[in-house]
Amino acid sequence: MISVVNGRLADIPKPGPSLPDVLKHPDYSTFMAKLSALPGPPITIRNEFDSTKPSPPLDFEFMEDLKLGEGVPEWDSSASFGCSCGLGGCENNPECECLEKLDMDESHSPFAELSYTKSQRLCPGHCNTKIIYECNPVCDCGPNCGNKVVGRGRQVPLEIFMTPENKGWGLRCPEALHKGTFIGKYLGEVVTHEEATKRAIDGDTRGSSYLFDLDFFTEGHEEDGDEGREVENYSIDGRLCGSYTRFINHSCDPNTDVYVVVSYRRDSIVYDLAMFTNRDLQPWEEITFSYTEGPAPVGPEGKTKTWPCHCGASNCRGELW
Repeated sequence: MISVVNGRLADIPKPGPSLPDVLKHPDYSTFMAKLSALPGPPITIRNEFDSTKPSPPLDFEFMEDLKLGEGVPEWDSSASFGCSCGLGGCENNPECECLEKLDMDESHSPFAELSYTKSQRLCPGHCNTKIIYECNPVCDCGPNCGNKVVGRGRQVPLEIFMTPENKGWGLRCPEALHKGTFIGKYLGEVVTHEEATKRAIDGDTRGSSYLFDLDFFTEGHEEDGDEGREVENYSIDGRLCGSYTRFINHSCDPNTDVYVVVSYRRDSIVYDLAMFTNRDLQPWEEITFSYTEGPAPVGPEGKTKTWPCHCGASNCRGELW
């Protein structure tokens, strides 16, 4: 929650140190060792409030890519391709092969616009699109191509911290972040709709769920128009494995948005989800996104399921869904 003083955002004070019992606990050191092995700027943990939780779950497995679960088809790598723009050419080529759309939209152009500015942040107005077409390692545009922001990975330091507002662990950055900054991908195990339904029921019992549906291209389409087949929807489960983004909490006034990323795997069924800031963030401001963009879940009795919301935003709805 952000405070406003005399019409301006109040500075967020630098947090205090973790509790002594937390710092001395072996679980703290074990989890810090996991974080230190991740690529990119450092990620730390801090717990000023609860000595009974010295670290996030030790059995959480950090990954750099999606893990395909049972029943999820492997991507045929022979269907992947890269652009031929050459070094530094993608920014000046509106018909870069990597910008070719999977689905035609109302613009009626077969090519998407480049998503990034020269500062490697999302272009203004790109929030209306929610889909990013990126170059990939097969391209001949080189590692410094301006259209590889997600592919290059996280460029900002982060901290996983224990929140004081009954929200468990959260995520923040010790530095100020500009609007349009890439935070990270939402990763985990990709599971079938049937398996996701089972895990959602388990999540209800546990009181937490980390499922993210991959329905951007298929939502509202019960059948494939070309083949007359039912469209299989998959979900990402980030509970036991995935990325540090698993620790991002919900807010009714979120400061990040989630984008579909089409790159090496040019697939409308399984694809990457990337999080970018939707406004400037202050140092130490908690990073949040909205959990409730989809329809409300329905229980076995046909009743809509809701959970209390603790986000603290001025426009908080009081419940999730």
